Amino acid sequence: MTVFTIAVMGVIVFALRFSFFALPQDIRLPKVVERSLYFVLPAVLMAMVVPTMILDNHGDFRPVGNPYLVGVAVGLAVGAVKRDSFFLIFASSVVAFALAKVVLA
Repeated sequence: MTVFTIAVMGVIVFALRFSFFALPQDIRLPKVVERSLYFVLPAVLMAMVVPTMILDNHGDFRPVGNPYLVGVAVGLAVGAVKRDSFFLIFASSVVAFALAKVVLA
């Protein structure tokens, strides 16, 4: 069953990706679709990151003592002040690591 599921998903992914190359080049997407594609990547990243930020290993909500949540808050503050992605990632990573490995260990 696992091999069948992987094969079917492979066919689906191939069909979706190939469909953009098989279409004639003069077809344009509607403006609404083009504008909405700008938000797909942040939405997918948030869908992957948010559960790991707010849930523990057993799937329970853990707001108190959560180093990742504190790291996100620090990253948000640094990003609002500095407006630079490097400082945002660096500050949130350092704070989350320090809380997880040093303070809460």
